[in-house]
Amino acid sequence: MHGGFDSFIEEFYSEVRYLANRGYEVFAFEGPGQGGAGRKFGLPVTNEREKPVGAVLDHLKLDDVTIYGLSMGGYWCLVATAFEPRIKRVVSSGSTWDSMQMKGVNRQTELITQDVLLLVGKNDHFIPFKRHHQQTQALTAACAVT
Repeated sequence: MHGGFDSFIEEFYSEVRYLANRGYEVFAFEGPGQGGAGRKFGLPVTNEREKPVGAVLDHLKLDDVTIYGLSMGGYWCLVATAFEPRIKRVVSSGSTWDSMQMKGVNRQTELITQDVLLLVGKNDHFIPFKRHHQQTQALTAACAVT
């Protein structure tokens, strides 16, 4: 589970608990610039999310995972998916397709070959619904987009 821009891991406790209680093995983490990683250790935000995701997968010895990202984490999990082959499925909630011209977005069409589930809010107060259509159209190499 990958949180948003300035999220704290504690924000997702109820979701992690819900999934764990239903038999899923869930690992939530804070990437550079998020929560304790940013405040406690001073790690700056980076858009190369495949690096911290890869470090988590290495540490836990995982090679067949589903990544779930919320808010800005919905975008960052797509970036990680584009560059991390151990991610087999991605759930992106609230992805901000190309709103900040960040690394990886222009190469998603050719690099994301996994199954993708996009979760969006038609009346989201922050991310316009048109971003959903742009994201869907950009995922031309994905195995499946739902």
